[in-house]
Amino acid sequence: MGNKEGYVVMSFYFNKFPNIEYSNNVCVNIFTRPSLTNSAKSETSVYYPYTLKDGERADHLANHYYEDASYSWLLYFCNDIVDPYYEWYLSDEEFNDKMVKKYGSLEKSKQKILYYQVAWYNNESFLSEAGYSALTPQLKKYWTPLLTENGRVRGYERARINWVVETNFIQQLHYTPDVEPVVDEIITQTNSNNVVVATGTVAHIDTSNRVVSVQHVSGEFITTLNARGETANIEIDSIGERYYNIPLDELVYWEPQYAYDVEDSINQARRTVYVMDRSYIPQVEKELESLFNG
Repeated sequence: MGNKEGYVVMSFYFNKFPNIEYSNNVCVNIFTRPSLTNSAKSETSVYYPYTLKDGERADHLANHYYEDASYSWLLYFCNDIVDPYYEWYLSDEEFNDKMVKKYGSLEKSKQKILYYQVAWYNNESFLSEAGYSALTPQLKKYWTPLLTENGRVRGYERARINWVVETNFIQQLHYTPDVEPVVDEIITQTNSNNVVVATGTVAHIDTSNRVVSVQHVSGEFITTLNARGETANIEIDSIGERYYNIPLDELVYWEPQYAYDVEDSINQARRTVYVMDRSYIPQVEKELESLFNG
């Protein structure tokens, strides 16, 4: 979506909003914004899902379906979109441009961990009843029973739970700097064969005591190798305390979620939009005007 086209057609949407006085100026009250419920969107006689083509903007779709590009506001409304530039489906080129602007580069967006999530998806592991019984109580929560037609347990599969935590654990490292690290920088240790030994994201730096706390840790930091980042170069003098956010024996059930993958998943979901049947437009416009004007 081009900047100019997106914001021009969005202006029709905001024309529906009431005005308020703010700092002696008359402004559009964008906080008075109704939205559709999921149950309303499921009314197939009123709304239907539409899969966007590559590069298809809201004004394109509005012009094609409603024969009026200005009804792009209705598409934004039906899909709870406030920012037409980044909340509408982005092409691969537009999406990559967004990643570069937001994270500095595509590579950084693919390296940056946003959070950890239980990794049940794409996991077809199966446990027998004996295998399940052998688990500790803390691990049994990651499994759910598979039942026969008669309701008897025939085994266990991974439970479809979507728990999220900020990080796996935090590792403190006592260091001597060649070049000081900075917060949010990824530091890595590699051996003489250029194989990564450990990596983590700098969460906090205590320069007085020369202690750096790293999160999103993979591998084990050691004292015989320097840790380097985009700018940092530090010698690890000793390994400090470790604070687990996920218990050690449960780490295998979790996976890091990278910025590129998370945002790509969101973008792909936006490819399917809800389109309102054109026969309902007069009714919607009347109800919105009544709602906004009290």
